[in-house]
Amino acid sequence: MDSQNQERCAFDMRKRIRARKGSISIVLIGISFAIIVFAMFFLELHTMWNYQYSIVACAQRAVNSTVEYAMDDKYRSDGYNFMDVSKAQSLLYINLRDDLLLNTDSPSGGTHFSNGKKVYSISYDTPQYYDGKGAEGAGIVIKLHVTMYSKMSSAFGASGIFSWDSIISSTNFRTDDDLRAGSRAILTGH
Repeated sequence: MDSQNQERCAFDMRKRIRARKGSISIVLIGISFAIIVFAMFFLELHTMWNYQYSIVACAQRAVNSTVEYAMDDKYRSDGYNFMDVSKAQSLLYINLRDDLLLNTDSPSGGTHFSNGKKVYSISYDTPQYYDGKGAEGAGIVIKLHVTMYSKMSSAFGASGIFSWDSIISSTNFRTDDDLRAGSRAILTGH
């Protein structure tokens, strides 16, 4: 009787293993699907981070090139940074449109589309222009309001809209303070 019970137990075990073969493959397919979904979600987050970096870098380039173009060169040899504000005002939004790949050069902002899909929208506060005749020097300061759209996060129940603000100010200086006759270092004796 013992050998019969052992045979019956072995037969029952074989039956159970055969019956579970389908459930193991379903579990493996489910785990693989979850891994792929999370990988796609993190790839989209990485893409959005790259867009964020690119937006700030391109806006910085647009502001710097506007200041560079609007600089008044007749005082440059004496070490003074004077900016033609009217020239900067006429060029700033065009540079922002071109560098940020926006659909318009409107002072209120614009939208970037890729393959017919809205990727991000940007709106601006009123920029501050400094002509260089005051203590702050020549330059531009502008605040960007960026809204970015995500499809994967909306699939997970989140809003799918991410927004942030960035303050961009010109960082280029066209004179060498130590070498120009009108520089502050010479004027102040430092």
